[in-house]
Amino acid sequence: MLFRSLWAIDDIHGVNGTACAKMSGYANSASHLNEDWLISPQLNLSGYSDEVLQFQTAMNYTGEVLDVLISTNYSGSGDPNQAYWEELQATLSAGGWAWTFSGNIPISAFASGNCHIAFKYTSSDSESSTWEVDEIRVYGQSQTGINPVSSFRNRVYPNPAVQSLFIKVQEAGEAALYSLTGERLMNLSQIGRASCRERV
Repeated sequence: MLFRSLWAIDDIHGVNGTACAKMSGYANSASHLNEDWLISPQLNLSGYSDEVLQFQTAMNYTGEVLDVLISTNYSGSGDPNQAYWEELQATLSAGGWAWTFSGNIPISAFASGNCHIAFKYTSSDSESSTWEVDEIRVYGQSQTGINPVSSFRNRVYPNPAVQSLFIKVQEAGEAALYSLTGERLMNLSQIGRASCRERV
């Protein structure tokens, strides 16, 4: 039977003496059989390339190694064991509460759309290490922006734009304006045979 233990926030033992996530299957002076997941919000990395995952871990006592996983079909709720998770290779703390950098973990093969990253903790009735995780980051090269338009019939300028953007088209259509972080700022419908000036 699994022991109910959850990831918690440790307010002072993070990398810089700040908060971090902490997990242990040790309670009431004993180790317990336990499985608990720390799962990221849904990440949409479709606007990026060369994505990497970074984090820091600290560990003490004996027990199972922390699993670092990524999924492209987890729904965001419910039993994570019902989804497919790929194991990621990371450098983890060897113990003694030593904070250890994971290295740059490539995740671009899983980042064509939405994904979740997870840290899966397990312990047994005989061993229950304590794990802490901090400074979880995902980096990627932004692919947002617009390609130069070579046709004089259709023009988008200036590129890049700061305050004003001019769209000149000869064919009817639609245009959407995105920020550098991939957020849709506005949608321009039914543009056709005219010039449109929008404030950014």
